[in-house]
Amino acid sequence: MTTAVSDYNLTTINSKELGENLRASIEFGSNMFVIGRRGSSKTIQAKKAIKDTGCKEVFVNLSVLERVDLAGFPSLFSESKDPYVSYKLPYYFRDLIEGDTPCVLLADEIDKCDSSITAPLLEITQFHTVNGVRLKNLRSVLFTANHASEGSAGRISPPLMDRTEAYKLEMSHIHWLDWAGSEGGIHPSVTAFINDHPDELFGEVDAGDLLKDQSPRGWENASKMLWFGEKNKWGTKIMTNKVAGNIGKKTGVKYASYFAFYQELLPVIEKIMKGEKIKDFSNLEQGKQVVATMIA
Repeated sequence: MTTAVSDYNLTTINSKELGENLRASIEFGSNMFVIGRRGSSKTIQAKKAIKDTGCKEVFVNLSVLERVDLAGFPSLFSESKDPYVSYKLPYYFRDLIEGDTPCVLLADEIDKCDSSITAPLLEITQFHTVNGVRLKNLRSVLFTANHASEGSAGRISPPLMDRTEAYKLEMSHIHWLDWAGSEGGIHPSVTAFINDHPDELFGEVDAGDLLKDQSPRGWENASKMLWFGEKNKWGTKIMTNKVAGNIGKKTGVKYASYFAFYQELLPVIEKIMKGEKIKDFSNLEQGKQVVATMIA
């Protein structure tokens, strides 16, 4: 299942293809822009790709920066008699300039940045310099963005887009479940629920007046709380409340019945995992048998 949104005239890639494309772009030394729904692992995938390629990550949250945070601060109080003004760069440029470790600049939240920082970004992406200072260790710049309905500040600069490859990430429940089962560590009651209700992985593209709805990040956070709650013997009600608090009331109510199944079936599943003979499995309702099998 996927939720339809504008493709922005961009090539659409899935989660697996995103990782492959990120690594290829870093290896080649090109810049890459990816837009996708909130919580769809854009930033996490970029961080992993940087690590996989042996580069050092230099992270900046563009939504909190002003022009001087990229172009540098005029050094007005220097005791030097030099008649020319020099600029002091922010600390995060140190790794891009000093030493010899290849670096990737991960520029998050490009869709929410102030328009004043576009100019230094154009120089950084095209020439790997800032105010003429060479960023000799910069191999690639990776940009991430959310859809306009998810808080975007406006259109991203076309000249900046000219300097990057650009893709739209489309995450489906199938790719998410593959990740959840292999490395995500997602709670089995959550994976069973999403498998049966793929439409519940994401909320609406435009949430309207809703303050909370579901997203992959919300499900991941809920899963972490479920594991913690089980370990610390939280009651069923507080655990289902915590899930609803992460993914919204409407979907939380639907999920609660799955969690009740999970708790009822857990003793049976533990016996299965220990290799013990199960005498009462065939007596379970068919739906419970399916859920128990999925969880196991």
